[in-house]
Amino acid sequence: MSKCKNWLLPVYLILLCSILLLGTPGAYGQSGTDPHSRKSSISNPSFIIFAHGLWGSLDKLPTTDEKWIEASPYPHYIKHQEASFLLGSEYREIPQKYLKIGEGGGLAKLVIHPYWMMQHEFSYWAQRINNKAGWEKVKIFEDWQVLTGFETGWTPTGDQESIGQINVIFLKYDWRLGLPEVTKHYVEPLLDFIERNWPTAETHWVGHSLGGLIGRYAASSFPHRLKSLITIGSPHYGLYEIKLQRRGLRATYGGQWDLEVSQKYGLWIMEKIVFRTKIVRLGASHLESAVLFTEKYIPLAKWLDPSEGLLTDGFGHLPKLEEAVEHSIAIYGLGYGSYDLKGVYHREINHWQVGPGVEPNAKTPPAYASCGDGRVDPVSAQGPFKHTLCLGKEQPHGNLMWSALVLTTLIDRYFFAGQMPPSELWRCLRRLEVPLDQKAKHFHWIAQAREAWNSQNYPETQTLSATMLSN
Repeated sequence: MSKCKNWLLPVYLILLCSILLLGTPGAYGQSGTDPHSRKSSISNPSFIIFAHGLWGSLDKLPTTDEKWIEASPYPHYIKHQEASFLLGSEYREIPQKYLKIGEGGGLAKLVIHPYWMMQHEFSYWAQRINNKAGWEKVKIFEDWQVLTGFETGWTPTGDQESIGQINVIFLKYDWRLGLPEVTKHYVEPLLDFIERNWPTAETHWVGHSLGGLIGRYAASSFPHRLKSLITIGSPHYGLYEIKLQRRGLRATYGGQWDLEVSQKYGLWIMEKIVFRTKIVRLGASHLESAVLFTEKYIPLAKWLDPSEGLLTDGFGHLPKLEEAVEHSIAIYGLGYGSYDLKGVYHREINHWQVGPGVEPNAKTPPAYASCGDGRVDPVSAQGPFKHTLCLGKEQPHGNLMWSALVLTTLIDRYFFAGQMPPSELWRCLRRLEVPLDQKAKHFHWIAQAREAWNSQNYPETQTLSATMLSN
C-alpha cells in the first residue's frame, strides 16, 4: 500500500503543476481561459439599445397589494397619474425592474407585447455565438440597471466584468411622457452610464414605432453619442389618427366599420388593462371620452399630432439627424392601409405583385406607394432619413418585429458587424420560416441594407463595403 502511495505522489505533483500552469477547463468550455480575465479585457464594447413602441411596456410589480403600490414612490401606470404630474418636477423614473416587455403568456404576449420573436431570436444567436467563442461574447440585458447598483440606491457603480463584447439592452420607458421627458428620465441616464464606464464604446439605437422616434430625439439631443440609429415603422412626422382622437373627430378608415370598431374596443380594453381606469366609453360618448382620456393621461399625444409641427428634423432647436449620428436608416412597410398626413385613408392592397421586400414599381398598383404598414404612413415612417429601406408588404405595424427581413438584418449588423456568412444568413431566415423560393429575394434585401449602412451620413470612419451575397 505504501509503495502505491509513493508511486502516485509524482502523478499528483504533475497534475498540480498542470493545473497551476495551464488552468482548469472553465465554465466557458475553454481550457486555460479565465472568463473573468476575458471579460475584464473588453476595452471597446458595443451597446445595442432596443426601444419598444407605444403600449410596449407594462407594470411588473412584485405585489398586487394596493398599500404597497400607493406607498411606492414610482409613477406606475396603475397609479393614475395625470399629465400635470407626469410632466412636472416631482416625477421620478420607474426602475427597469418594475417594467416588463415581451412578458406574459398566451394572447397577451402576442398582442400586447409583439416582441417575443425578437427576444427569442436574439437569445438564440447570442447563445450560438457564445458557444463558438467559448465565452459570453454577447450578453442581453432585460434590466440594464443591474449593472449600476440601482438596487441599493441611484448612484451608478458600473461593474465592467458584467458585460460582453456585444451588449443588447431592452430599454423600457414610460411611454405616456413627451419626448423631452422620456429622454431626460430614461435615455440620458443610460447613455451617461455607458459613457462614464466605457468612454470608447459604440452605442447603437434600434427602435420600433415610437421607440424609433425617441431614438431620433435622443440622437439630436446628444450628437455623436449614438453610432447608429435604425428605426422600424416609426411615426417620425406623427399620426393623423392621433390628431383626430385629440379633437374628438371620428376615424372612419375609408368606411371600413370593422377597423373603426376594433380601434374603439382596443382603446377601451387597453385602458382597463394598463391604467385600470374607466374613462373610455363605447357608444355615443366614445369620442368625447377618448379626448378626455388622452388629455388626462397621455401627454405624448401632443407630440404625435402632426398638426402641432413638433417633429421636424432637429425638432426646431436641436442638430439635424445627419449631423448627429453617423449611420441612420428608416425601415418602413407598405400595403396594409393607413391615413396619410393630409387625412386621406389608403386601403389595404391585396395584389399578387406585392409582398415582402417589394418596392413600388411599374407592376404594383399605383396606390401601393401611399399605403402604409397598417398604422404609419410611409412618408411619416421615412421621416428626415436620407437612407431608407422598404419592407414591402411583409408584416403589419404591430408585428414588424416578427419580420424575417428586419430580424435577420439586425442580427447580421449588430451580432456579426454586417459580415454574417451566407450559410448563417440562410439559417436565420429558415428559422423565421422563409421558403426556399424566397431566399434570393431576401438575400438581395439584406445586401441593400448593408449598402445603406455603408452610405453613412458623414465620413468619420472607414467602413467595409457590403459583403456580396450569393445563393
